[in-house]
Amino acid sequence: PPVSGTVNPYQKVEAEDSAELSSALLAPNKQSVLINKNGYAVAKNVDLSKGLSAITVMAKGTAASRLEVRLDKADGERIAMFMVGTEAKELNFNTTASVTGTHDLYFVDTMDGSITFDYWQAKAADGTVVTPPVGNGTNPYVKTEAETADTSKFVKAMLAPAGGKSVVIDAGGYIRIDNLDFSDGLASFNVYARSSAPRTKLNVYIDDSLTPIGTVNVGTDMTKATELKVSSNITGNHYIYFEAQDGSVTLDAWQAVGASGTVVTPPVGQTVNPYNKVEAENSNALTNAMLSPNKQSVVINDNGYILVQNIDFSKGLSGFGVYAQTNLPKVKLNVYIDDATEPIGSVSVGIDMTKPVYIKLPAGTNVTGTHYIYLEAKGGSVTLDSWNAMPAGSTPIDQPPVVEPPVYEDINPYNKVEAESIPSASYTNAMLTPSKQAVSIMNGGNVVAKNVVFSNGVSEFKVVAGSTASAKLEVRLGSATGTLLGSATVSGDAKELTIKSSQNLSGKKDIYFVSANGVISFDSWKVTEYKEPVVTPPVVETGVKATYKENSWNDGYQLSFTVTNNSGKTVNSWKVKVKKSDINVNQSWCVNVSQEGDYYVFTPMSWNSTLANGQSTEFGMIGRGQVGSTINYTVE
Repeated sequence: PPVSGTVNPYQKVEAEDSAELSSALLAPNKQSVLINKNGYAVAKNVDLSKGLSAITVMAKGTAASRLEVRLDKADGERIAMFMVGTEAKELNFNTTASVTGTHDLYFVDTMDGSITFDYWQAKAADGTVVTPPVGNGTNPYVKTEAETADTSKFVKAMLAPAGGKSVVIDAGGYIRIDNLDFSDGLASFNVYARSSAPRTKLNVYIDDSLTPIGTVNVGTDMTKATELKVSSNITGNHYIYFEAQDGSVTLDAWQAVGASGTVVTPPVGQTVNPYNKVEAENSNALTNAMLSPNKQSVVINDNGYILVQNIDFSKGLSGFGVYAQTNLPKVKLNVYIDDATEPIGSVSVGIDMTKPVYIKLPAGTNVTGTHYIYLEAKGGSVTLDSWNAMPAGSTPIDQPPVVEPPVYEDINPYNKVEAESIPSASYTNAMLTPSKQAVSIMNGGNVVAKNVVFSNGVSEFKVVAGSTASAKLEVRLGSATGTLLGSATVSGDAKELTIKSSQNLSGKKDIYFVSANGVISFDSWKVTEYKEPVVTPPVVETGVKATYKENSWNDGYQLSFTVTNNSGKTVNSWKVKVKKSDINVNQSWCVNVSQEGDYYVFTPMSWNSTLANGQSTEFGMIGRGQVGSTINYTVE
């Protein structure tokens, strides 16, 4: 890039002077920049002729966030990274990148949460980083309770609710412990931690390293020490981060082991005998699973699992017998040993829970001693009654053919579908009417249409239904409590009701028609295919207009509006009205929000109400759920 008009990075550079913003905007006070997830601010033509040894930023986040500095493009070489907490702080990163010449620097928000970015400054390659004196360093070689760490340096972490005797670190969160005197070197850490999720890791970082010096899989018992080995020895005073990865970790305590130290593993304690039948409801932990209503079995949802700890496989292991059932075809039950990333065995689940199905392990499998196992459902939900292990050397049991649930016929939703003759229908708290011409859905009941093929998408459901009283019919995706696609009030004789779908669908789906209130006589249904919004050619606006940009994530979205005055004269006020059916407002900035009938009404603050001809102003909002493909709004 040309060096004329360059930015001097060796003095403080205000973020609001950034040359370009993407998914970011100036704060109302114009003194900082608000960067949303995956957004960035760009400092162009930065003259790094003196090289680079460190970068300092002043920033804070709405939640635990990460601000990365990338070279020349948003996904370019990363030369610095800052973990940003919820308090505004000056953060420093010592970089090993060799950078000279003129470049563009991209400051990118790479985690959940928005970052308020105030300023930044670089240190030349010959600059000296001054580290504050450490004083008397803390002894890391004694067992240290996690809750004694400075809570102001917790990110996505908190003291455990039960008396605060441990720390809960959410996935991607961390705690920091300062001023540790590693004068005896470092071979490993003993960590007392647990997690209810399989394959969850605890990482440890030294100072501002970009990569962990060590990592360990976290088990389920934090009364025993787990060894966290490190990749290199260190000495002197340092600070460390403990970070949870792929799940939440409860950390009770930790202890460093010197360069010549050894790890002592405590005894296992009372164990489970797996060679007798083990009832599923006695499992230690359930994830995406729950006890059945009779408390005699466990329903494991797709990708959910149960955990059984402290199992004594002293007689070895050749397989498992499981008593389980499912109502879907091609559903499997997987078994994992300890923190293995691949199942040790798997079996297809049928429809009869009174007879066992057998999981045979590969020849040569050697499992002895005390372990824990995960039983995971894959492809659909599984009801698990009990299980048992078969000792090593057991005579293999021939597996009888598994009777799987039927494969359902596909449904074309663009033709009328009679409720009483849905090919794949299953009823819950519902039954055919005496005339056999409709289905009566009781309060809380549902009718399921499986394998509905949305080859042309969907914009509306056309439902014929009636009720002797006022009732509410909901259309849900995937389950009776799944995503709400739309609803309608049903009353009187059966008639056609139009339910606008909250989202377009494609592919093969299961649709649930649910009575959320009252008894409904459900006659038939069909859908209208999705049509792309008509794109009208651009026209020259003569007045005030508004445009918007959308940024969505799993359970929410952000809309950024730009209001522009093209009226040819100065306007002293403006108004944007948006249909309530299109958005919901959870948070807003740079604007006043009120409600008027079916509309949200956005009006300016005192400082952005007056717009000269050609002038623009911006405001934004955050909503929960999913936003539609188009938003209906007017500008006054």
